[in-house]
Formats: sequence, structure tokens, C-alpha cells
Amino acid sequence: GVYGSIGLAEGLDFNLGLTYADAKTAEETLNMAKPMIAMGKGQLGPAGSIVDKLALATSGADLTVGLNLTTADIDMLKGLAGPMLGGM
Repeated sequence: GVYGSIGLAEGLDFNLGLTYADAKTAEETLNMAKPMIAMGKGQLGPAGSIVDKLALATSGADLTVGLNLTTADIDMLKGLAGPMLGGM
């Protein structure tokens, strides 16, 4: 199953959980994701700092992903994306 939440009170607080058939599968998925995330970070340039805020963990058969961005983080991303979005 999949469950999650998004908070927008200050910045962005994003949490996602995936429930696997067993704890071993959740842990294997986490171990497979970590090097891919590290590789992706290098390709994001200045936005790669956001990847450091990504929190991945397992608890039993659940794999959780959390990301908490401050208003400053969001402004930085908007500034980087602006030229790609026509200068917004």
C-alpha cells in the first residue's frame, strides 16, 4: 500500500510511505535507492543540496520517504527553475 501527507504551513513537508510484502523487500528497496539518489544529486547542480534533506528509512515492511523544505529552499528552486519556465 501507499500512504502519505503534505504539509504547507511553512515551506513544504512531504511524507510518503510504501508498504511492502515483508521487511526484507523494504530494506532491499532502500538499499537499491540510495546509490541512485546519490548519483542523481550530482546531476542536479545547485539544487542537489535539496537531496540532503531527503530522509529515507524502513520500519518493518514500510519504506518511508520524507522531505522538509523551508521557504528559502523553495525560493532557491523557483530561482533555478525560472529560466526553464520562461522566466517566472
